[in-house]
Amino acid sequence: MDHEAKESTARKADGHRTDSHVQGLLSQISERVKDVAQAEAELLRAQARARLRAIRLAIVMALCATVLGIAAMGPLTDAAVLGVMSFGLGAGPASLVAGAILLIVAILFGLWASERIEHALSLTRKN
Repeated sequence: MDHEAKESTARKADGHRTDSHVQGLLSQISERVKDVAQAEAELLRAQARARLRAIRLAIVMALCATVLGIAAMGPLTDAAVLGVMSFGLGAGPASLVAGAILLIVAILFGLWASERIEHALSLTRKN
């Protein structure tokens, strides 16, 4: 009987060690999953910061382009009117022609910008 009791005690001890080992493994797995989740969250934050920096830069560049474009409109319009006047039109009709051409260009740029914005928004919706 002593031998059977010793075997039973040894099996219980082995079972306890196995349970302890399994609990240790589960704890390690839990820690690793937590680490991976934290790393994934940090990656998403870094990607969002990078996108924000890119958007900020694009806005600054667009504002600079707008200011320069507005400043250039006067001389360009004057030059366009003078160019059209060289074909024999008076100042009034030449101004209308130059204004119409500038309006068409502005509409084309507006449509292009609208398409680019839609494209950029579709990319952010997919991600």
